[in-house]
Amino acid sequence: MTVRFPDEFPLLQTERLVLRKATETDAQALFLLRSDPLVNTYLKRSPPASVQEVVAFIEGVNASFAHKKGIYWIITMKTTGSVIGAACLFDFSRASDNCEVGFELLPRYQGYGFMKEALWSMLQLVFQTLCIQAINASVHRANHSSLTLLQKAGFRPAEAPGPMPEQLLLLRLEQTSTSV
Repeated sequence: MTVRFPDEFPLLQTERLVLRKATETDAQALFLLRSDPLVNTYLKRSPPASVQEVVAFIEGVNASFAHKKGIYWIITMKTTGSVIGAACLFDFSRASDNCEVGFELLPRYQGYGFMKEALWSMLQLVFQTLCIQAINASVHRANHSSLTLLQKAGFRPAEAPGPMPEQLLLLRLEQTSTSV
Protein backbone atom coordinates (compact mmCIF):
# COMPACT_ATOMS: atom_id res chain seq x y z
CA MET A 1 0.00 0.00 0.00
CA THR A 2 1.22 3.52 -0.70
CA VAL A 3 1.39 6.36 1.81
CA ARG A 4 -1.56 8.71 1.32
CA PHE A 5 -0.03 12.05 2.23
CA PRO A 6 -2.79 14.66 2.79
CA ASP A 7 -3.27 17.60 0.43
CA GLU A 8 -4.64 19.80 3.23
CA PHE A 9 -2.92 20.19 6.57
CA PRO A 10 -4.51 17.73 9.05
CA LEU A 11 -6.00 19.53 12.05
CA LEU A 12 -6.21 17.10 14.97
CA GLN A 13 -8.32 17.56 18.09
CA THR A 14 -8.50 15.60 21.31
CA GLU A 15 -10.52 16.15 24.45
CA ARG A 16 -8.11 18.83 25.70
CA LEU A 17 -5.83 19.66 22.77
CA VAL A 18 -5.68 21.03 19.25
CA LEU A 19 -2.79 20.04 16.99
CA ARG A 20 -2.55 22.57 14.18
CA LYS A 21 -0.27 24.04 11.56
CA ALA A 22 2.44 26.40 12.80
CA THR A 23 2.12 30.05 11.83
CA GLU A 24 4.42 33.03 12.21
CA THR A 25 2.37 34.14 15.23
CA ASP A 26 3.65 31.00 17.03
CA ALA A 27 7.28 32.11 16.71
CA GLN A 28 7.65 33.50 20.25
CA ALA A 29 6.02 30.47 21.90
CA LEU A 30 8.03 28.09 19.74
CA PHE A 31 11.20 30.03 20.58
CA LEU A 32 10.50 29.43 24.29
CA LEU A 33 9.82 25.72 23.67
CA ARG A 34 12.92 25.15 21.51
CA SER A 35 15.09 27.20 23.94
CA ASP A 36 14.02 25.38 27.09
CA PRO A 37 17.02 23.52 28.56
CA LEU A 38 14.83 20.72 29.95
CA VAL A 39 13.11 20.20 26.58
CA ASN A 40 16.52 20.08 24.88
CA THR A 41 18.10 17.68 27.39
CA TYR A 42 17.88 14.66 25.07
CA LEU A 43 17.78 16.46 21.72
CA LYS A 44 20.88 17.02 19.65
CA ARG A 45 20.13 20.59 18.62
CA SER A 46 21.22 24.07 19.53
CA PRO A 47 18.58 26.41 20.91
CA PRO A 48 17.48 29.07 18.43
CA ALA A 49 19.45 32.31 18.56
CA SER A 50 16.42 34.51 17.89
CA VAL A 51 12.70 34.57 17.24
CA GLN A 52 13.55 35.34 13.61
CA GLU A 53 15.41 32.01 13.42
CA VAL A 54 12.22 30.31 14.61
CA VAL A 55 10.20 32.14 11.92
CA ALA A 56 12.57 30.61 9.34
CA PHE A 57 12.10 27.21 11.01
CA ILE A 58 8.31 27.57 10.74
CA GLU A 59 8.63 28.45 7.06
CA GLY A 60 10.80 25.36 6.62
CA VAL A 61 8.43 22.91 8.29
CA ASN A 62 5.49 24.34 6.35
CA ALA A 63 7.46 23.96 3.10
CA SER A 64 8.21 20.38 4.13
CA PHE A 65 4.46 19.73 4.33
CA ALA A 66 3.88 21.37 0.95
CA HIS A 67 6.50 19.01 -0.53
CA LYS A 68 4.89 16.01 1.21
CA LYS A 69 7.96 15.35 3.35
CA GLY A 70 6.68 16.02 6.85
CA ILE A 71 3.87 17.22 9.10
CA TYR A 72 4.71 19.55 11.99
CA TRP A 73 2.00 20.43 14.51
CA ILE A 74 1.85 23.07 17.20
CA ILE A 75 0.11 21.56 20.24
CA THR A 76 -2.28 23.98 21.95
CA MET A 77 -4.71 23.79 24.82
CA LYS A 78 -8.22 23.58 23.41
CA THR A 79 -9.70 25.92 26.01
CA THR A 80 -7.09 28.70 25.91
CA GLY A 81 -5.15 28.28 22.67
CA SER A 82 -1.90 28.36 24.65
CA VAL A 83 1.02 26.65 22.92
CA ILE A 84 2.28 23.79 25.09
CA GLY A 85 4.39 21.77 22.67
CA ALA A 86 4.97 20.46 19.19
CA ALA A 87 4.90 17.14 17.38
CA CYS A 88 5.88 15.93 13.96
CA LEU A 89 5.86 13.10 11.47
CA PHE A 90 8.86 13.02 9.16
CA ASP A 91 11.19 10.77 7.18
CA PHE A 92 8.32 9.32 5.16
CA SER A 93 9.38 6.27 3.18
CA ARG A 94 7.03 5.42 0.37
CA ALA A 95 9.09 2.32 -0.43
CA SER A 96 8.50 0.79 3.00
CA ASP A 97 5.36 2.70 4.02
CA ASN A 98 6.75 4.06 7.28
CA CYS A 99 7.66 7.35 8.93
CA GLU A 100 9.17 8.68 12.14
CA VAL A 101 7.49 10.54 15.00
CA GLY A 102 8.91 13.26 17.21
CA PHE A 103 7.44 15.38 20.00
CA GLU A 104 8.29 17.93 22.67
CA LEU A 105 6.32 19.48 25.51
CA LEU A 106 7.00 22.40 27.82
CA PRO A 107 8.02 21.02 31.24
CA ARG A 108 5.12 22.60 33.13
CA TYR A 109 2.68 20.56 31.00
CA GLN A 110 4.49 17.24 31.38
CA GLY A 111 2.98 14.50 33.52
CA TYR A 112 -0.67 15.30 32.76
CA GLY A 113 -1.24 12.96 29.81
CA PHE A 114 -1.19 15.70 27.17
CA MET A 115 1.43 14.02 25.00
CA LYS A 116 -0.41 10.71 25.27
CA GLU A 117 -3.52 12.42 23.86
CA ALA A 118 -1.51 14.04 21.08
CA LEU A 119 0.31 10.82 20.19
CA TRP A 120 -2.89 8.74 20.08
CA SER A 121 -4.44 11.29 17.75
CA MET A 122 -1.37 11.20 15.51
CA LEU A 123 -1.36 7.39 15.46
CA GLN A 124 -4.96 7.34 14.28
CA LEU A 125 -4.01 9.64 11.41
CA VAL A 126 -0.93 7.57 10.58
CA PHE A 127 -2.66 4.21 10.41
CA GLN A 128 -6.21 5.08 9.35
CA THR A 129 -5.71 8.00 6.96
CA LEU A 130 -2.11 7.99 5.75
CA CYS A 131 -2.04 4.18 5.42
CA ILE A 132 1.40 3.98 7.01
CA GLN A 133 2.38 0.43 7.93
CA ALA A 134 4.87 1.29 10.68
CA ILE A 135 6.04 4.30 12.64
CA ASN A 136 9.49 4.71 14.17
CA ALA A 137 10.80 6.77 17.07
CA SER A 138 14.47 7.43 17.90
CA VAL A 139 14.71 8.06 21.63
CA HIS A 140 17.60 8.79 23.98
CA ARG A 141 18.06 5.84 26.34
CA ALA A 142 17.89 8.16 29.38
CA ASN A 143 14.61 9.78 28.30
CA HIS A 144 12.44 7.56 30.47
CA SER A 145 9.26 9.63 30.07
CA SER A 146 9.29 9.36 26.27
CA LEU A 147 10.28 5.69 26.36
CA THR A 148 7.41 4.92 28.74
CA LEU A 149 4.90 6.86 26.64
CA LEU A 150 5.97 5.11 23.44
CA GLN A 151 5.96 1.67 25.07
CA LYS A 152 2.45 2.26 26.45
CA ALA A 153 1.40 3.13 22.89
CA GLY A 154 2.73 -0.24 21.71
CA PHE A 155 6.15 0.76 20.36
CA ARG A 156 8.79 -1.96 20.72
CA PRO A 157 12.59 -1.98 20.28
CA ALA A 158 13.61 -2.46 16.65
CA GLU A 159 16.77 -3.02 14.65
CA ALA A 160 18.15 0.19 13.17
CA PRO A 161 18.54 -0.02 9.39
CA GLY A 162 21.98 1.56 9.66
CA PRO A 163 24.43 3.00 12.15
CA MET A 164 22.82 4.79 15.06
CA PRO A 165 24.38 6.69 17.98
CA GLU A 166 24.83 4.39 20.98
CA GLN A 167 22.74 6.61 23.27
CA LEU A 168 19.66 6.27 21.01
CA LEU A 169 17.12 3.48 20.84
CA LEU A 170 14.94 2.82 17.82
CA LEU A 171 11.36 1.92 18.71
CA ARG A 172 8.78 0.82 16.15
CA LEU A 173 5.03 0.41 16.08
CA GLU A 174 3.57 -1.79 13.36
CA GLN A 175 0.02 -1.15 12.23
CA THR A 176 -1.02 -4.63 13.34
CA SER A 177 0.25 -4.07 16.90
CA THR A 178 -1.71 -0.92 17.69
CA SER A 179 -5.10 -0.67 19.33
CA VAL A 180 -5.78 2.64 17.57
